[in-house]
Amino acid sequence: MQAATGIQKTSPTPGERRIDAPPTRPPDGSAFARELEGDLRQQFAVHDGIADGFVAQVLGRLADAARSGLKLDLEAASRLLTVSAACRCDVSVERAILQMVEPQQHQEALGLAAVRHIHDDLEVAATNQGHLTACAQTGLNVRKANYLSALARDAQLNFQRHRDDPGYVIALQSSLAAQFGVGECGEQASLAFSFLAARGVRPLELVKFAPFPDGQPVTVRLPLPDGDGEERVDLRAPDHVMVVAGRTHGQLADFRTWNTSALIVDPHQDCVYGPPELPRRSFDNRQFTGGATMLVAKFTLAEGEPWPARAAATTQG
Repeated sequence: MQAATGIQKTSPTPGERRIDAPPTRPPDGSAFARELEGDLRQQFAVHDGIADGFVAQVLGRLADAARSGLKLDLEAASRLLTVSAACRCDVSVERAILQMVEPQQHQEALGLAAVRHIHDDLEVAATNQGHLTACAQTGLNVRKANYLSALARDAQLNFQRHRDDPGYVIALQSSLAAQFGVGECGEQASLAFSFLAARGVRPLELVKFAPFPDGQPVTVRLPLPDGDGEERVDLRAPDHVMVVAGRTHGQLADFRTWNTSALIVDPHQDCVYGPPELPRRSFDNRQFTGGATMLVAKFTLAEGEPWPARAAATTQG
């Protein structure tokens, strides 16, 4: 029997695709992330915050997307985690975002979000990276002087805590660096450490490069700014601070012994990477590291150890 259109309706033979069935496409995680990011930023800009009702809507959208099979890659996930932090969303939003990421990528997504948050939302900049105009450099120098003054005032008021509680100092540096929008590697690493610690990443280590063997300076060759030739610089000691996240095995001083899931978060150099990349990254950043790879811990958070939400900085106002 023919249908009214004059086209004979038949069932597809085995292996044949129905021509009236559109091909299925995997959900687009990047498009979903961009749309949700835009909605969150608009809501925050209009209301100077995220209302509970809107949070419920966001959680519903995330749950629906997850049920549809949508997965977020690291780029999309870190963008959403960053905007969630910037808009001061409830922690349940971040958890829902991470549920759409492969479990083995949770830590990396958070590390990338920490770096994005520092540069894109807090707009913290360093004075020692050599690519600033004279005007911008002057402005940053003023902000750094104000930051150091506030840090010194707090040290006078809370001398014992500065001496005995490195966690307090890390949280304080983070708070003041965000307030003044300036920070070198140490402040930016403290910001990343605080971001990750507040989100339960453990173990977590704030690290620096160990002194050169025998205390001898190292001569490094650095390209000149115009790319024409090199200059030789005698580096007295490495001067760079980073964060190591999730190192559960091996010796900190020897990256080759670490578990492969450990990550190095280096916001000053705008990167997150695994242990095998440390030699190359250190060489690229040799003006601060001398190309060294041996690390020592400045502060460690072990599994299950709590982290304060923020330092009670008495100098802010």
